[in-house]
Amino acid sequence: MRSNNSAGIDGFVRRRRGTIGQAEESTPIPERFLVSTPEKGSRLKSPSSNIVNRDVQDILNSLPEDNEPDSSGRLHGHKKKRDKKNHSTKRKWIIRVVLVILVIVLCVAGYLAVKAFLITDKVFNGGNILSLITPGTPLKTDSQGRTNIVLLGTSQDDSAHQDASGGGGLWLTDSIELMSINQKAKTVKLVGIPRDLWVALQNCNVGYYAKINAVYECGANLQDSSGTPGSNYSTQDTAGAQQLMTTIGQVTGITPQYFVHADYTVLKQAVDAVGGVDVNIVGDGASGIYDTNFDWDCPKGPYTCKNVYYPNNGVYHLDGTQALFLSRARADGGIYSYKDFGLAQGDFDRQANQQKILIALQAKVKSASVLANPVTLNNLLDAFGNNISMDLSGGEVKTLLTFTKSLPNSAISQVSLVQSGSAVVTTGEVDGQSVVLPVSGTYDYSSIINYLAKQLSTNPAVAEGANIGVYNASGVAGAAANEQTKIQQLGLTVDTVGDAASADAGSGTYTLYDQSKGKMPKTLAQLQTTLGVKATTAALPADITSADNFVIVIN
Repeated sequence: MRSNNSAGIDGFVRRRRGTIGQAEESTPIPERFLVSTPEKGSRLKSPSSNIVNRDVQDILNSLPEDNEPDSSGRLHGHKKKRDKKNHSTKRKWIIRVVLVILVIVLCVAGYLAVKAFLITDKVFNGGNILSLITPGTPLKTDSQGRTNIVLLGTSQDDSAHQDASGGGGLWLTDSIELMSINQKAKTVKLVGIPRDLWVALQNCNVGYYAKINAVYECGANLQDSSGTPGSNYSTQDTAGAQQLMTTIGQVTGITPQYFVHADYTVLKQAVDAVGGVDVNIVGDGASGIYDTNFDWDCPKGPYTCKNVYYPNNGVYHLDGTQALFLSRARADGGIYSYKDFGLAQGDFDRQANQQKILIALQAKVKSASVLANPVTLNNLLDAFGNNISMDLSGGEVKTLLTFTKSLPNSAISQVSLVQSGSAVVTTGEVDGQSVVLPVSGTYDYSSIINYLAKQLSTNPAVAEGANIGVYNASGVAGAAANEQTKIQQLGLTVDTVGDAASADAGSGTYTLYDQSKGKMPKTLAQLQTTLGVKATTAALPADITSADNFVIVIN
């Protein structure tokens, strides 16, 4: 049996038990087994002349490099190792969180992209969401370089209209706006077309004349249709819109190039999607607006909810429902209509308020905060997806968006046909119906055409205010009227149209007589360019008597 103080394995002497903190006696280790202490920062190396137990070498090499004792005498190499491990764990969690967020963002972006693709593919007349990342397609223009878009609204999605007797006018365009865009002048003009304007119908089985709000319905052949369109609706919709565009061109002298058709839902949802709009409400005939016509079915009893009630003039924040009610308000009468105020001109006031809402919505939609919000974009896509149609292509929409994005709100203005002191339409009665008529006479739209030509023109000749007479010596019926329209589209005023004897005809297509005595050079230059002739200061033919500044004879 081996004693307690006998040599151990490999010549090491076992420690004797003693008091903690006291040095213990030991037998010195033979010199041949000693190894020099490594320098700090280096690993232990075995001297080539000595053999060291590999197990001891491995243990020593596994210790941290920085293994200095702290003030308490404890080694903190293991603490640093733990700190590094904790830091590594935290970094892994941060990376995981970032990756999860990135995946969510990509999923949302992908969802919106697919949704936008499907919706724009349905709404655009050619192209889809991919068209919006292209340089864009040039917009069509009229002879004055303007792009004119007809905005028409119908109520086929309104339950009150659907439940009404005879369909309640589901497909009547009670909202008609003509938006004229001048990209060169960087302006947008909104012209409200009175829904009750009396016009001639084209190829309609309900009659030859009607209010202009029946033109779309007639052209689309939707008079007896329900609020749910049939499989041929897209074709019918386009036909109805094109017929309305033609009629608007005839009564305004402005040729539309496109249409956008919307229902009630798109306005309500779009306004809600952007968080509401701020509208400056100004009463007509009183401060503020109140219309009781929308209060008959209030939840707490008839005429208790005041859906259109703005007691004073001022800026009000409207949600989608409030904006829709205001866009329809015209004090149309009812048992409490004596309480109504601020809508003295009825439908004309309604149009003005519709324009204000559209301008406010446009300003809100193009703001960076709205376009960067995926929830807002999703809601806007929902609003547009099933409630709007148009004949603009995706590339044309991109061009339009690019133009309006940099357009200041002040560049968008309203044009009223009943402006105080210069009204060009009035109210009247035809066949027992209350209608709107041009001041120049029934079916004579020259007053509207002349007025809008001046309001929308950027032609410097317009400011000279020249009066022009057109006389037809060609013998071709309607030649003078056609020439009148062409000149009025320049913003110039044609106040006389008549016939002339064939003997008055000159050698060219036209003869232009200048009676302005050189006082209207811009108008002279414009007419010479338009007609392709040089003016003469010679006397007028004997059978033509005119005090107009310029006289045109069609040869």
